[in-house]
Amino acid sequence: MTDTKLAPAPVIAPGSAGTAERAIARCAETLAALVPQVDAELAGAAIVRVACRTESRNMITGYLIAHPTALVDGDSGAPDPVARLIEELIASGVEGLQRPRCLDCGEPKPLVRRVPGGRVCNRCRHRRRPQEMCAQCGTIARRAKRDADGKPICARCNHLTYVPTVHRCGVCGVNRTSRTKKRICRECAEQPPPAARRAGCPPRSRPTGPTHGARTARREGVCRAACVVS
Repeated sequence: MTDTKLAPAPVIAPGSAGTAERAIARCAETLAALVPQVDAELAGAAIVRVACRTESRNMITGYLIAHPTALVDGDSGAPDPVARLIEELIASGVEGLQRPRCLDCGEPKPLVRRVPGGRVCNRCRHRRRPQEMCAQCGTIARRAKRDADGKPICARCNHLTYVPTVHRCGVCGVNRTSRTKKRICRECAEQPPPAARRAGCPPRSRPTGPTHGARTARREGVCRAACVVS
């Protein structure tokens, strides 16, 4: 695969990348030349799914011509369209391909930040963040966030000063911290469903056994045995 000879990439001016059909055909031809087990039909279908823009398809073509081994060596510098193409081909059953690997840890993870020499994953991006003096405790550590004045705050102080977001409860209407995605406060969330309350079920605490079946209680009008009476 490394000895495959490809024609030079066509010079395409910005804004005149050519038609979508020509871009797909060039990209599919290049991909089929690099990966013999991928025919033109499979290559064209994969390219259409991962790159909807002509510029992205031309980017894949140019990068594969400049880096013929990008599909098999886990190149961390591969652009996003190439990474998506590799994922699509692997999902289609093509063997012998390697997902892009993090430049620092070498793991095939989603690469979120471009650095000199390639790209890194989110964890290594935090590791690369320089250590600074925390504006609250004075500890030299990696910055977790900045305060209102733009000064660095470490992870420990950020955790100690964290204030939960307050929303209006969808049940009682009081501004409290939400316990669920439906913005229901803790007090209302610990109450049994309306059908169970009508059946005489008292308020409950967190269950010690299986999770309380709220939908079942609404449907049957009774509280399940796993609900612990507070």
